[in-house]
Amino acid sequence: MIESNSIGANNATPQGGKCATPLFHNKTTSSSTEQEILEKIDDLAEKVSAVYESAEKTRKYFKWTLILTLIFFVLPLVAILAILPSLMSGITDLYGSI
Repeated sequence: MIESNSIGANNATPQGGKCATPLFHNKTTSSSTEQEILEKIDDLAEKVSAVYESAEKTRKYFKWTLILTLIFFVLPLVAILAILPSLMSGITDLYGSI
């Protein structure tokens, strides 16, 4: 009688008895490998979280830089452009009467 494993009855292993794909590894070696993979995934998850936090801080920094630039540079520039004609008119009237 042919014994079949959980993967299928027609599993042929390459030379040396080791399989080419990780699905065919036996349970004794795969548990340590799975544990290593899970540890690496946890490490990567922590690193991704750190990168996300850093990206969020950078995004907030750029947002506040834009807001402060608008407040302290663009708005005064627009105000000067709005007020400048009346100032020039007043100055020319003042010196025009001399």
